[in-house]
Amino acid sequence: QTLSAGTTIFQVAFAKANPGPSGWIVTASTTAGSATSLATGVSATIPVNPGAAAKLQVLVPNQISVPGNVAIKGRSGAVVNAVAGLTYNVTVNLTDAFYNVQPNAAMPSVHLVSSDPNDTESSYIGGNPQSLNPATGSATFGAILVTSGTWNFTASTTSGAAYQSDVSTNVTVVPGAPTKLLTILPGQSIFAGTLAGYSGQANPQTAGTAFTASIYVTDQYSNIVSTGRNPVFVHTDDPYDTDPGNFNLTGGTLSVNNINPFLAGVTTLIADDENASGSPILTSAVSTFTVLAAAASKIQLVLPGETPVPGNLSLPRGVSSTPSTELAGNAFSV
Repeated sequence: QTLSAGTTIFQVAFAKANPGPSGWIVTASTTAGSATSLATGVSATIPVNPGAAAKLQVLVPNQISVPGNVAIKGRSGAVVNAVAGLTYNVTVNLTDAFYNVQPNAAMPSVHLVSSDPNDTESSYIGGNPQSLNPATGSATFGAILVTSGTWNFTASTTSGAAYQSDVSTNVTVVPGAPTKLLTILPGQSIFAGTLAGYSGQANPQTAGTAFTASIYVTDQYSNIVSTGRNPVFVHTDDPYDTDPGNFNLTGGTLSVNNINPFLAGVTTLIADDENASGSPILTSAVSTFTVLAAAASKIQLVLPGETPVPGNLSLPRGVSSTPSTELAGNAFSV
């Protein structure tokens, strides 16, 4: 500005708090192109307190508060990944309009929600919602995210003054340690972030027709873990089929295309981790599905004394035992 009659007024507004006995200093000096060069003027130290409480601020692990910097929402730092199923501490601050933490205000009760569709927010460690600490103007929520992917948190007030809500920086959730095998049958889809790990009902299969199933290594919440197991033994409880056998599972996934049950009814498919060098051994995958009889193709005679054994192709006529001896002239049932 140009002085008029030897004076001018600047409107100064500090963004970052710096309470007494510290404070900020204002310096005034002539510009490089000024007609007159004057000695620089330096003010006294000006203590600056936070402004009125106005908004919430969410900080995730490895982020720090940068009060006064509105352009970056008052925070910086590379976000640390969360691990599915493990505690991830999220801090919520009460701040003024310039992200200076303001503890000198009535503390609200704050609710923290995530965009993870499968977590249980009421189970966050420390409580949720919870009141901010009046001594610090903040609270820590022990969030537990369960689904691999990229999510965020939103903090909002549930009681007390309605301060502006805040959405966190995005957080990447990576799978936890491998704990189990998971089988997905035709008609089902993998459902990461859940204990069961699948959605949908398994389609009925036809006796004697092979089908394909997918087997995954997952953490406790059914997030796929890119690891290997050798061998994985795949078998059914059908006493007459040929078990699919041993497979080398790599990259956390395996496709088995030779599942071919013979016995109609409810059949169980099992995948066992038999990797002796693996630590620990993963929990087996157990799935059930219905096997329907194949299309009619032959006529079977069952004589007195014989028992039908469906599904057993090793028996030439599909029966066990030997026929009873009959008397000439006596009728009998077939």
